[in-house]
Amino acid sequence: MLKSVQYLRAIAALMVVMHHAVRATTVFDQYLPDYLLSAIKHNFSFGVDIFFVISGFVIYLSYLKKPKSAYTFAIDRLARIAPAYWVYSAIFAIVLIYFPWSHPASTFDLVHFLKSLAFIPSQNPSPYGGVAPTLTVGWTLNFEMFFYACFFFAIIIKREEIMLLTSFMMMISFFLPYSAGINTFYSSPRVFEFILGMLFASYYIKSDENISIPAYVSVPLFLAAFIAAVSSKADDFYVWIPAALTIVAIAVSTEKHMPKIKPLLAIGDGSYSLYLSHKIFICLGIIVSRTYGCDALWSVTISLVSCIALSCFSYSILEVRCSKALKSAAAR
Repeated sequence: MLKSVQYLRAIAALMVVMHHAVRATTVFDQYLPDYLLSAIKHNFSFGVDIFFVISGFVIYLSYLKKPKSAYTFAIDRLARIAPAYWVYSAIFAIVLIYFPWSHPASTFDLVHFLKSLAFIPSQNPSPYGGVAPTLTVGWTLNFEMFFYACFFFAIIIKREEIMLLTSFMMMISFFLPYSAGINTFYSSPRVFEFILGMLFASYYIKSDENISIPAYVSVPLFLAAFIAAVSSKADDFYVWIPAALTIVAIAVSTEKHMPKIKPLLAIGDGSYSLYLSHKIFICLGIIVSRTYGCDALWSVTISLVSCIALSCFSYSILEVRCSKALKSAAAR
């Protein structure tokens, strides 16, 4: 895996962690300047948009380098995504059952929980939840699975036109009427981030993986895209989508000049577990603080640091080993 991609995964995951930590509690408010607090609270969810562009880029790049059957692709993706998501969803469900006040944006309901595990978008029972699974951050995985499903059918239909067919199927959601039973969830402009990621992967391969942009151009562009995204209106897709593509493209183009930063690579490896587990740890910090009267700042901070450390362990045990076991079982 490219170092640049792993670094971006780490940064994107940490952005989302900070975003949710600041929104879930006020313990950080007095320590952060207003402009930074506002950016984190309203705009650091932009990390998700970086993830989506990376996903489109990595999935298509991997396929171009090593084509596979639709069945193998489906098994690989399910084995990679499902085990950790199911485990952390179950843990979060237990937290919600015993400490429902720790996360008001989600409420446990068995039918809704089963839909969540099946990656079916549905209304969260919580009055504050919206269309979100039990483990609320899993809404992004519903988009991922939608992308994988389109890619899967594109392989079956005509592998030579996978990018075109995948893009076409993803954009159909914009034109189907709501009355047809298609949830407007998939009509989000975020589907274009997967498509743009694939387009960049195609360009990257055609350039023989040799894209190079001088530092005096790449650094200002990267910073401009990031600043534009975190200082714009929340969910301003006219800014966020091109900014996410720019950030990924610039990072990949500077791959050859990037130093090896082991801690950041480790967080990048564990970014999926970090993304899935951080809300559990935020809740644990809040629970410990309110139950035992501990200092809220320290409780939440220690929980988040523990989450980052354990995500690396979770990657090697829960993600890698479970994924290999499922792939082996499917190959029998």
